[in-house]
Amino acid sequence: MKSFRKIAVCTFTLAMVFASISTGFGAEDVSYYTEKSEPGFQDGSLTEALVNQPYGLTFDSAGNLVFADTYNNRIRMISGAEVSTVAGTSEVNDLLGFPLGGLKDGNVISSYFNKPRDLAVNSAGDIFVADTQNHVVRKISKGTVTTFAGKNTPGMKDGKGSAALFNMPSGIAVDGQDRIYVADTLNNAIRIIDKTGTVSTLKLVSSESTYDYSILNEPSDVALDRQGNLYIADSGNQMIKKVVDGKVYLLAGAVGPKNDLGYVEGGFSDGKAENAEFNFPKGICVLDNGLVFVADTWNHSLRLIKPDHTVVTFAGDVKAEDAVGNLSQSRFNGPSGLAYSQGYLYVSDMWNSSIKKIKLNYGNPVFDPDVSFASKNIDFSQRDKTIINVAVKGKLIDFEDVTTVNIGGKTYFPIRAIAESLGAEVRYDAAKRTAHVRYEGKEISYSLDAPDMKVVNQRSLVHIRTLAGDLGVFVTWNQQYNTVILTQ
Repeated sequence: MKSFRKIAVCTFTLAMVFASISTGFGAEDVSYYTEKSEPGFQDGSLTEALVNQPYGLTFDSAGNLVFADTYNNRIRMISGAEVSTVAGTSEVNDLLGFPLGGLKDGNVISSYFNKPRDLAVNSAGDIFVADTQNHVVRKISKGTVTTFAGKNTPGMKDGKGSAALFNMPSGIAVDGQDRIYVADTLNNAIRIIDKTGTVSTLKLVSSESTYDYSILNEPSDVALDRQGNLYIADSGNQMIKKVVDGKVYLLAGAVGPKNDLGYVEGGFSDGKAENAEFNFPKGICVLDNGLVFVADTWNHSLRLIKPDHTVVTFAGDVKAEDAVGNLSQSRFNGPSGLAYSQGYLYVSDMWNSSIKKIKLNYGNPVFDPDVSFASKNIDFSQRDKTIINVAVKGKLIDFEDVTTVNIGGKTYFPIRAIAESLGAEVRYDAAKRTAHVRYEGKEISYSLDAPDMKVVNQRSLVHIRTLAGDLGVFVTWNQQYNTVILTQ
């Protein structure tokens, strides 16, 4: 995820301004990644390959999508346009025709898994698998599969290697120190495995005294943000939680009573995060800019938790179907796993036995914070009423000679003024007619001759949505005060 300018007074209408900085999603935003939407097993091209109720997804360091092909009892990979098997096999089918699983270490070609649900990759490129119905965590490294922690017996016990016990581990994530976090689903716990294979149970404390958020109910997935904070899909409680320094906070989900089976009743409603309802969310994905996507499995939809503490339905609805196209037309059947890479969100559409991808176009205001949330710390009395203003970090930018300009119905802003206000570094290569923006360890290059770039009075201007998207910040339009607000 990742990408604005003007001269003196603009005379176009506010409606034109808003339209120029907020463009919608296109007709092909949701597409099939594996194109055959039917259960089966077959390697080959994306047009030929078959998968069987895939679950967890992740990317390796080379940019390949690795996924748990759960009902094929295999770990698969998509590299380029080809699907291949990384590890696992099955020689016998059950009475329903599904491949039978098992537990066998050794060469990847002859290894056995049993309904693996999730996987993660460490800094060395090793793949760790939540081998769910074997109640263990497996390791795939250098062509060999080993059982890294646990044994083929459900239970709850800390310890090293096979001395530890899990009960249906479902979600898995690796942090910057290569510690492995496991959503130990039927133990209602989060477990941590260090580099030696030693398992411990994460001790959680509720952030509030009026409700104990530390009590988990069949957690199904875990994710980490770049600050190392832990996110939990607390499926049986119908909540998404966030753990900061051992304290558990509610990120989204309504507090409700449990039914006779011990689960909070599921629902389907957007709005304020603390009032939003989910129905057994199984997957989460945290982007660098703070957006949290949720695979709301039994609602057959993808939900989005925004930085203004609201929840919106991003794609799909409560009816289980199978459709691609634009977001409003897209349909899913039990979405379960999510992964993000280079502008696309990938979804394991489990009961449709397919993997879909969604182009994240940050021109759609569905991502943007509510105007009151984005505006709350800005002193609008200081604004220049003759121009379109820009606010960054709660302050209005004081432009010098060039501010914003409208060309062909689009609004452009000076790239240096905007980028440096966000804390980025900007340098220009006059010979190559390029602008280079360095921000939080990444460098983005812009050709001054590109469609989203303009040069006015020897100042380089860029479309606000382009720069904001590239830097991972949000754009909100405050029409009352004629101000574009960038929120980090």
